[in-house]
Amino acid sequence: MSISKALATALVSATCLTGLTACGGSDTVSDSSFIDTCKSALEAEPSLKQYANDVCPCVQKTLKDKGLGDKDPNDNAIKTDIYNASRDCTAKAASGG
Repeated sequence: MSISKALATALVSATCLTGLTACGGSDTVSDSSFIDTCKSALEAEPSLKQYANDVCPCVQKTLKDKGLGDKDPNDNAIKTDIYNASRDCTAKAASGG
């Protein structure tokens, strides 16, 4: 496993543990507070702090592009979508992409 892939895997795990899937505090994924709450959660974790400015907007954009912008971030129906977007965006940020 490459270093960037290992790092991305570790970050994804940490992201999930910090509750990125519970980016609540906003009414919908499209709200600006989604980004703020997401950044706060990531910035609280030293290993993720440097990626917050890249990961959170990426997750929001990915979800909006899937037509989920009007959904509550805490809706169980989109948890898998949030996890997948978090994984992909974290891997992209960790690899410098």
